[in-house]
Amino acid sequence: MIVESGSCLMESGWSEEELQKSELKEGDIFHLPPKAIHRLTALTDCRLFEASTPQLDDVVRIKDRYGRT
Repeated sequence: MIVESGSCLMESGWSEEELQKSELKEGDIFHLPPKAIHRLTALTDCRLFEASTPQLDDVVRIKDRYGRT
């Protein structure tokens, strides 16, 4: 992920209990290794660019406030 503008909070790790927090700001780059869980929270209006593999069948939503499955 690349933060084009704004700032956000990235929480990532191997389990929900062990998430590490990182504040990302404009120009920051963040790499998530395969199978890492993550949560992203906007701190300001922000724009991100994300590159990912096309395998969407491995997405597991732990919590989702938008009703997606």
